Amino acid sequence: MKERDWNEEYQRLFSLPEETADEKLKKYCSIDQLSAEFELIAVDIGMTIIDEFSLSASEKTIKPLDIGGVAGGEKYLTNNIFFKVFLLNLFPTFSPLL
Repeated sequence: MKERDWNEEYQRLFSLPEETADEKLKKYCSIDQLSAEFELIAVDIGMTIIDEFSLSASEKTIKPLDIGGVAGGEKYLTNNIFFKVFLLNLFPTFSPLL
């Protein structure tokens, strides 16, 4: 099954004409439908990532990516949706400035 290209679908819908009331209605109903589908899938994936956060990478259904970066956090890509989970360190090492 081919993954959806959310951006391409959105750009295609956004570029539809809206010169008549019927065209506007069709265009914006289509964008609304796409947004609702994206939200449904993204929330489901996000909940899975959160539910499995404490598991090891090998136990996770959606595997984190090793793509580097400077801000840290775990990155995931599934269904052509990119997720980044920030890892907050509540107890940073104290390093006084001298």
